[in-house]
Amino acid sequence: ATAARLIDHAGIRLPDHSARPQPAVEVGVQPDRRLSLADFERLTEISTLTAGTIYSGIHPGLGLPTAIYAFDRNRTGRAALERLVATRETIGGLAHPGIVQPFEIQTETDPILVVTELVEGRSLHRVLAEEGALPEPAAVDRFRQLLSAVGAIHAAGLVHGGLTLGSVLVSAAGRVRVAGLGLCGLAFPLTAEDVAVDVAALGRLFHDLLAGREPAFGRSHDSAAIPTALMAVINLATGVDERLEPIGCDDLYRALAQAAGPEASGDGDEASLNPLVDLNRLPDPPAGR
Repeated sequence: ATAARLIDHAGIRLPDHSARPQPAVEVGVQPDRRLSLADFERLTEISTLTAGTIYSGIHPGLGLPTAIYAFDRNRTGRAALERLVATRETIGGLAHPGIVQPFEIQTETDPILVVTELVEGRSLHRVLAEEGALPEPAAVDRFRQLLSAVGAIHAAGLVHGGLTLGSVLVSAAGRVRVAGLGLCGLAFPLTAEDVAVDVAALGRLFHDLLAGREPAFGRSHDSAAIPTALMAVINLATGVDERLEPIGCDDLYRALAQAAGPEASGDGDEASLNPLVDLNRLPDPPAGR
């Protein structure tokens, strides 16, 4: 058998058991029969969590490689459990090429199981650790894709709540995928304050991509390595410019287009400014790291 390729899921090296394309799957629905870890083929322990373990394995019903988060029920707080239940009820209608798709959230069993697709790529944390700051065109493109994915999350009435360098995966072709949806935060109905949490995190991530390091919190993130126009986008997201009105991903998308030029928004037409645009219709990312 061919040795499994290694991928990086939220900063953790994972074996990818299959390169088969994944069909559309209805998510957020409990299976007719409760799953157990023993049901997954090629079950491989990946890493331990505070309240459980991450595995990879082939889903018994879908036949697809998946990531399985198994949480010890006795060590899972009530708030976390309620968040998972709420996510299961609301996430079924969310489908976006920039989001790591949850397949099932099973909360009635012990361990609690959260099953997602297994995605090939490296976390941004690993990319920056290995390569440093990205070239400006590549950083702008990755940020644009992030805005599209997180904008779709907000449009579904959800908030990610845990956007970090480790929760964003990038493929070898430069495609961005946001992981961890449902494991960190959820807000329904969504408020401007909830959106602001993700928007500020996006600003910090953009800084990281351009500068190769984390910004200082609570003050201007001035850096000689970052063009003034792009620094203004970062400060808009993080609130350093003391804006009076809350902003969303669509506002950042337009600010990015003004700062980086029409190429930052795909083909430059009005539709390309929509953060919910299908990434499959956009041009390939620019060459580079």
